Parts: sequence; structure tokens; C-alpha cells
Amino acid sequence: MKYLGSYKKLFTSEEIISFCALTGDTNPIHTNNGFAKDSGFDGCVVNGALGLSFAISFLIEKLDNSEGVVIFESRSLYKKPVIVDTELYFHIVEEMLGLGGSVGTYVVYLSPQETLDPQKLGIYFHKHSISLKFA
Repeated sequence: MKYLGSYKKLFTSEEIISFCALTGDTNPIHTNNGFAKDSGFDGCVVNGALGLSFAISFLIEKLDNSEGVVIFESRSLYKKPVIVDTELYFHIVEEMLGLGGSVGTYVVYLSPQETLDPQKLGIYFHKHSISLKFA
């Protein structure tokens, strides 16, 4: 396991509303604070797909050889909802490189902690495993 770095991100209400409009997601849990709270959350919930898209973007940005890269698999575990206006960190970890470096598997953890403790990897909101094929 090789730690590649992290990015800090705050998802705003405006981003969520724009993402919902773009994707056609009409679930009020993302845009209606009262509805989200009545549903048992602390506020509006960030779309899982939006978190995944930022995870992929941050991962690609961290890679030295990302030109022509193809995503051939991604798996996501949504352990805890991310609430709008919560500051969190995207921690990027290289898990495996194979086939002479032409294939890589990476994990992006969304966490409230500024640093990623390898002994406490269970403290995260989302975990995105992303496999890439390099050109």
C-alpha cells in the first residue's frame, strides 16, 4: 500500500443542487433540509455518485501517467452519509500495480480526518476502489 496524498473538499448546497439537476436526481434527501432531517439525517445528503466522481478526478490528478488511462472497474462502499457543508478529505492509496505497471488498483477514502492512519482505515464515510488500465 502506497499513500499518494489527499485533497480537502467541502460539498456545498449549490453543487448538490446543480448535480441533481444535471443527473435528474429528484430525491429530496439531497436538496430539502427539512425532508433530510425528517428522514433521520443531520441535513441534506451528498449524492454518492458525486463523491465518486470527485474521487476519480482527484485520483487521476495525483497520477503521473494518467494520459490515456481507462477506468475498467470501480466499487463503492457507502458506510456513512456525507452531509452537505461537511469538510472532509479524499485520501488516495495505491493498492496494487500489475502487468508491468499497465494496470493499477487504487482506493480513495472519504474521511473526516486530515491524516489517514493505516491502523484505523475503518474510520471513513465512503471507500471507492478504482481499477485503471494505463495506455
